[in-house]
Amino acid sequence: MVPKKHAEEHYTSTHAPVCCSLCNEMMAPESLALHKGEKCPQRIATCEYCEFPLPAIDLSKHQEVCGNRTELCHLCNRYIRLRERIAHEVSCNGVPNTTAETSRATREAERDRAPRRRPPPATSPHEDFYSP
Repeated sequence: MVPKKHAEEHYTSTHAPVCCSLCNEMMAPESLALHKGEKCPQRIATCEYCEFPLPAIDLSKHQEVCGNRTELCHLCNRYIRLRERIAHEVSCNGVPNTTAETSRATREAERDRAPRRRPPPATSPHEDFYSP
């Protein structure tokens, strides 16, 4: 029991809501450590792909972009997205590609396989409406 004359001081130092220094959210003092370590949107988190430290609230968007970067697999000589690297390392058979594939080369190969489009007409069907 706390003596009545010390009750207010006890409440202030032990039970009064505290403010997170990172995000200014008010909470019970016993929640502060967990909040700062795991839940605070402003806590510093590290990107799993580049190890760049940034606020946790920005981590998902950053990793979405960062995980799309590619690195060359030295076993098969293919460019692999960072987000797919672990799965690739498990399944890579180590058979080297004869040429390193780039996203540009892949797009060009896909474009060459796609059916050709008709060229656009020489005149626009709306041209008659706008001629002086």
